[in-house]
Amino acid sequence: MDKYMFYYVGGAFLLYISYVMVFKIIPKIIRFFKASGRVVKNAKKLSKGLFSRVYLNDNSTLTNLEYKKIALGALYSEQQTAYINSLETGLKESEIRNLLSEWWRIYSSEEAYKSLEKIANEGQRSYFDIVFKAYKITDVNERTNFIKTSFDINDERYQEHVQNVYSQLDNLRGTFSELKENEIIRNDIDLKRYNNIAWDCGRLVFLSRLCFDIKYISESEAWKYIDYAYELAIENFYSWKDFSRSYIIGRSMWGGKGCANIGIMEIAKELLEHEKSPWVNLKLK
Repeated sequence: MDKYMFYYVGGAFLLYISYVMVFKIIPKIIRFFKASGRVVKNAKKLSKGLFSRVYLNDNSTLTNLEYKKIALGALYSEQQTAYINSLETGLKESEIRNLLSEWWRIYSSEEAYKSLEKIANEGQRSYFDIVFKAYKITDVNERTNFIKTSFDINDERYQEHVQNVYSQLDNLRGTFSELKENEIIRNDIDLKRYNNIAWDCGRLVFLSRLCFDIKYISESEAWKYIDYAYELAIENFYSWKDFSRSYIIGRSMWGGKGCANIGIMEIAKELLEHEKSPWVNLKLK
């Protein structure tokens, strides 16, 4: 019997490794790449994403209220494997500069303020009602006329506004079934109820942190925008679950079907369930 012990032990070990790979590691790899929506170039960032679910700064000194405000950007933070419990993101300067330039076209303090102000004062939420109404109109000519007459034609940003509505409308049409299949919404009523406000809240918080990290804005300025996002959030949502649905809707309307929405849904699920998540330990309202 002893001469076979090596094979028994070895076989058991291989079965264990297979179990870990199939049920633990591989799902995390899939989740990470889905959420990122692109090839990850930084190996350290990749390993961090695979073996940790909630990225916490052990040196954080935030109060619970401050932590709750930062947690508005938790979905964005988790996607980028950034800290979710401190003003500092914990990302490398090169990563931050890449995020700001690639996704926001921000290269200076002036551009940072411009982007932050635009989200705070307008954001994608400003188009939601028009997009929603246009989505409900089935006649193409009627829909086109409605969109074009929803803005002042003499406004210098008229074409920009119209294009933004068409972009969000096309993306909504492309992802509506996906949102229903994954129980983010059940119908048009839910879509109207949850809106896309949380997407602006989450973006405003995370962008403020990035700009602070890179010294484009001061700490007090970062908190000013984060505070604004918090007020907007608590005016519109009673729970993190509703907030997450709104964020996912907004992101879907921004990026469309090919933007790794399922990965973001998985991150939201983890944030709503993980014992170390602020969404579990701190009530939104």
